[in-house]
Order: sequence, then C-alpha cells, then structure tokens
Amino acid sequence: IMLKKITIATRKSPLALWQAEYVASLLKSKNHGIEISFKKIVTDGDKIIDKPLYEVGGKGLFLKQLEEALLSKEADIAVHSMKDIPAQLHSELTISAILRREDARDVFVSNKMSSINEIQPGNKIGSSSIRRICLLNDFCQNIKISELRGNIHTRLEKLEQKNMDGIILAAAGLKRLKLESKIKEYLDYTKWIPAIGQGAIGIEMKKDSSIKSYIENLNHKETSICINTERMISKFFNASCETPLGAYAHLENKNIKIFGMAANPQTKILKKESIEGELKNSKELSIRLAEKLATIL
Repeated sequence: IMLKKITIATRKSPLALWQAEYVASLLKSKNHGIEISFKKIVTDGDKIIDKPLYEVGGKGLFLKQLEEALLSKEADIAVHSMKDIPAQLHSELTISAILRREDARDVFVSNKMSSINEIQPGNKIGSSSIRRICLLNDFCQNIKISELRGNIHTRLEKLEQKNMDGIILAAAGLKRLKLESKIKEYLDYTKWIPAIGQGAIGIEMKKDSSIKSYIENLNHKETSICINTERMISKFFNASCETPLGAYAHLENKNIKIFGMAANPQTKILKKESIEGELKNSKELSIRLAEKLATIL
C-alpha cells in the first residue's frame, strides 16, 4: 500500500510539538506526497503541575491519553520522549522506532553560578525528578530542593521568579528548542547518570498497524540497542517514576558500556555502578548491573 495519510498524536508542549514535527519531516523525506496531521492532546501530566510527578501517578500521566488515541484509532502513531515511557507498555502497543539520540546528559542552568561545583549548603536548586534530587542530595548535603514542573520555558521562568540558585535540565530539550545558550555546564554522565532513555525520541503504535514497516524504517539501530539495554534495567526494577534510577549505555566498537545508579530515598544511600562487555551479551550485562544496584533498595 502507498502511504497516504498519517495522524500523529502528540502533547502540546513546545518540545513535544518539536518532536512530532521532526518525525513528520522524516516521514515526508522518505515518503513523498504523504499527508500528515497532528492530534494535539493535553495530558493529565500537563494539567497537574503543582505536584511532583512521583506523587500524582508518574510518567504514565503523559502517555495515557496519547495511548488511548492509538487504541481508538484516532491516531496512527504517538511520539514520546523515551524517558517518559514506563518499563511496561500496554499489551496492544509497541515502540516501532527509536530515533538517533541527541545529547543524553543532564545540564546545570544558573544565573548565579558558572558550575555545579559552586553549590553550597543552603542553596536553592530546582528539580522535580526523584533521580536528580537524590543525585543533588548526594552531591551536596543540606541544599534546598525547589519544586520544578512544567515545560522547559516554564522551568526557565521559575528559575528567575522563585529566585533559585540553579536548576537541572536535560541537554536534549534545550538543544532542540535552540536554548543551548542557557546551559552553564554539561554534567558528566558517569557521575550524573541520566534518566533511562534520556535524549531519544520513540514512536509508539498498535502492534497490528498496517504502517508498521514505514515507521520501523526510521529506527536508528545503535540508539535502539542502547535504549533497550537501559530499559532492561527499569524492567528489572519494574521501575516507575517514583524509582530513583538512572542508566546510560553507549557502544564502543563491538562492546557496550553501561553506567547505572539507584538510590534509596529513605536510607539516603546512593549507588553508582558500571559494567562493560561484548555487545552480544548486552542483556546479561544490564541484568548484572541491575543486581549490583538492587542491593541498596
């Protein structure tokens, strides 16, 4: 069949729209004459912005309505940040493509400091990711963590309005929205281990969709291997948004290297581990890494 029309389900935030437009441009470049429309959805995650995600139902809040649009066939595909996708997907849905990864690192943004190393006890740092909060508390005792929800522009405004000393964001979002100039420092991924899937865009669809082959055509193999390896770790922990967990995998020739972190907010213990081995053993390596991290939970 000739591909004629595709409807993309997306959230309405500037970054989500950028991601959906980007997927549309890739599809158009490979399939001439295709028509693309967008189904823009305000999700529960977008509506509730006065509480941390881990208190109100986690990352799934950004997915639920998009997935409902796929299941009811109001949309053919949904475009997500891979870091928002829980370990377990709906049984009728699948991630058919993961696009080439942008920078996976966390970054430090501040109007008062040029480096995260300048943070002192008592400073007010904005974040609402439980992973970042655990990393921050481990990095410097007695800092004040300030709630930071909302889209990227909202977070940058809160940095000013709430007189915070700094905030932690993902490099990928700032780069995609041409806000790189805001970045004071890129954080070393071996110490500030990113969220699982950070920096990558995933395309979700029904398993039985007739356009599956067109979407699979957009998959970036190396990124896909790395993200799926990281996701093995979240599956091991059956992780949700409340699990302070991070992982980053990258390929070096025929080897894969995986960095992981887990924290226990109750005991305040944080553990970082890394493992390296042959790519063909990536599944076993990720499980071994997860078992090392699990000792603190």
